[in-house]
Amino acid sequence: MQGEAMCIATCNPANDSGEMVFGGVQQSLQDVVQRALDFVNGSGLDVRSAEDLEGLESEARQISDQLFQAIMTPVLQRVIESPAVLDAATELVHALPRRMRCDGGETVAVRTARGTVVEVETAYYRERSAKGSQRRPGLYAALAVLGIWDRCTPTLASNVSKSVAMLSSLAEARTHLSDEGIDLDVKTIRSVSYRFAARARTVQQTANYSWGESVAGQRVVVSFDGGRLRVRRNKRGKRTRKGRRRFHTDWHEPKLLIIYVVGPDGRPSRSWAPVIDGTLRGPDAIFALALSYAKQLALSSADKVLFIADGAPWIWTRIEHLIAALGLLNAQVLMLIDFYHAAKQLSDALKLRRWSTKRRTRWLNTYRRYVRRGDVQTVIDALRHLCVGRNAGALATHLRYFEKNRERFSYTKIARLKLPLGSGAMESAIRRVVNLRIKGASIYWLEDSAEAILLLRSFYKSNRWSLLRRMATSTEGLIQ
Repeated sequence: MQGEAMCIATCNPANDSGEMVFGGVQQSLQDVVQRALDFVNGSGLDVRSAEDLEGLESEARQISDQLFQAIMTPVLQRVIESPAVLDAATELVHALPRRMRCDGGETVAVRTARGTVVEVETAYYRERSAKGSQRRPGLYAALAVLGIWDRCTPTLASNVSKSVAMLSSLAEARTHLSDEGIDLDVKTIRSVSYRFAARARTVQQTANYSWGESVAGQRVVVSFDGGRLRVRRNKRGKRTRKGRRRFHTDWHEPKLLIIYVVGPDGRPSRSWAPVIDGTLRGPDAIFALALSYAKQLALSSADKVLFIADGAPWIWTRIEHLIAALGLLNAQVLMLIDFYHAAKQLSDALKLRRWSTKRRTRWLNTYRRYVRRGDVQTVIDALRHLCVGRNAGALATHLRYFEKNRERFSYTKIARLKLPLGSGAMESAIRRVVNLRIKGASIYWLEDSAEAILLLRSFYKSNRWSLLRRMATSTEGLIQ
């Protein structure tokens, strides 16, 4: 604590009477209060239209912002210099894996939730041994303790990131924030929101972080699937006449997961927000996330755990490993192929036969009922009978779908337990998280940018933003 206190010794604490001065802040506060009093006593007499009222509101907002700034400057400085924050900052510096030293006090402009900027003085730490280009960015330890990153208060960083998650582009987020009196350029909005997501992801993956909730005794559904988006990849060779890089726009498949609780009526519980997340890092990465969430939620203590998905091999080959890693018992686990994907396999198989519409419809309705009853062997026999002629190879693909998943069609049992037969929740998540935000005509993403938006959008759409904000403002990730 002494080292931290010495680093901020250049701050101007208090006068002899104990009153906070901070270089004329008291006078500034008095001036704003006087302006507010003058406004209250003299304004409103000339307002005769909607435009006049808008001007009146704008002036009142300016005064309130000035008052907010005049109040927050000494208060935030006092908080930074408080013994509790200084002790926490010192403990943080000592707990970091890299050795840091104090470079003395620096004046930092912190942007607040109202868009105003307050200047405070605090200690700056940098690596002790690194030099020149090897030196990584330092740390304002006291600000980190208070959740102030990128020179933004936690509320501002959260609001900026939420706007990015909520709206369809960074430009729209900028307009929305500007209407709220927060004037930030697109570059700053991108930086604040993407770093917000990166900090949250780092903390989410730490073994020490706990959500403080579980699914003990509940009936839980876990589902996986993939979406589609275009990722930008630079081309080799000459640039354009304007000096820009040419690039490929390959299709990539973001992998998503959803974990939700089902009530006694078979519907998703309204009292328990689902967990939605996604990544572009591949199947192993999404299952690593699933394992992390499952441990944090104590999934092994659930009453029943239903794994439901389509027949993609990348899902089912990893679900077995996930079950083993969690130590789930056979009595707890249920595995099911989404009924509507199974029905589509039958429909796609019939398209390879040159049958009349009437005959195709009759066959499809008959064998969909067999699938629904869980009589998969009858369906397999019927498909094997169709595997003749020039489309036999293509039909065999649909046959193998049912053969490989024959143990995952127990729809009668699942319906009796009042659990879902389809992955509609997963399809909805893909639409809301991917299709309505990061997939579209002429939209190409850098992979890291798409990764950040996937995280922000997932937590926003699952009504778990407060949890994401708590992770993004934690210092847990620095210590790992």
